[in-house]
Amino acid sequence: MKKLNWKPVIKSLLTELIHNGYTIENVDNGEEEYFTDDIDEATSLIDATDESYLTISKGKTRSCLFIVLGNSPHELVSDFSMPQDKIDAADLEHTLINWSDSWEGRVCPTEEEFDPKRSFESPEEALVYCKENALTWEQSIDRVLAITKHNMMIGEYGFAAELVKESTNL
Repeated sequence: MKKLNWKPVIKSLLTELIHNGYTIENVDNGEEEYFTDDIDEATSLIDATDESYLTISKGKTRSCLFIVLGNSPHELVSDFSMPQDKIDAADLEHTLINWSDSWEGRVCPTEEEFDPKRSFESPEEALVYCKENALTWEQSIDRVLAITKHNMMIGEYGFAAELVKESTNL
């Protein structure tokens, strides 16, 4: 069964913001506010709830982005507070538009829920499955090794690990 995987969408937004000089200040999930500037922690916090507020800063300017999982990926940022300074406002708007345009027309990635009984003919086939389902590096290596260990001779176990390791897309 496939489920939506918002982490690549969220992480791409945070990466774009950081690349353009913004700092992650905190994530508020509606119940609790978490102070972090770590991209992986912020990604996980945002991914843990359907709606959250992300506070970012650049210089002395702070802005708040309203994040809604369930919109189209390019509409992940449902709303945001506009800085009062026109230059800062234009900079934030430009950054968000560029990010949004990169997701325009794309669907949210999905990930396959782990099925230990799933059978593959080869480690290569398992690796293709991992790529098609946008699994992370850790999920992919675990998946390929588990499948290989479960379905194939132990000699191919190391071969599957090397396949995943050599892949540059994960």
